[in-house]
Amino acid sequence: MIKNIILYISLLFITSTTIAQPDYVYTSLDDVKHPDSVYILSLKKNKLDTFPTIILSFTNLRELDLSKNRIKILPKEIGQLTKLEILNLDKNKITYIPQEISNLLNLRELRLSRNKIYDLPESMGNMNNLKRLILWSNGIKTFPQSFSNLNGSIEFIDLRNNPMMLYEDQEIIREMLPKPEIKMDNVCNCK
Repeated sequence: MIKNIILYISLLFITSTTIAQPDYVYTSLDDVKHPDSVYILSLKKNKLDTFPTIILSFTNLRELDLSKNRIKILPKEIGQLTKLEILNLDKNKITYIPQEISNLLNLRELRLSRNKIYDLPESMGNMNNLKRLILWSNGIKTFPQSFSNLNGSIEFIDLRNNPMMLYEDQEIIREMLPKPEIKMDNVCNCK
């Protein structure tokens, strides 16, 4: 009887450690035993200089937080993470967003604040599930016309502290996207 109880408890333990746990937050790549078991990964403040390519094998990944690192290049293969819903790349050194980011059709929140991004790809206008786009404090000079496609889906955009934020630029963006809440710097039409 006791042997059966021990065997049962052992099986429960083995089963619980091998079955994917959608709410479990992995905070180290060393903890990952099965790539398919990773749903939430947080590697913030890890002093990463490059995007860890092993992440591209996490086919069930829903949330990825790589904020507060030193990542410079976002690989175009990021588009393979098609189940991703939240992507946080705040406070890195990213200068370029690849067109392939638009393959993340399930993405609801994209955080890119405090990077060195100057341009956004036109393809991002196809991300119809995107609800929140945080671009605060970058070097963005232009806003793609394709973003008008997002007017019915996107709810919030933060464009503060970007050089393109002249009064005329803000008017164009508000005409293009009249529905979402848009945070921009306070400027005046002082002509």
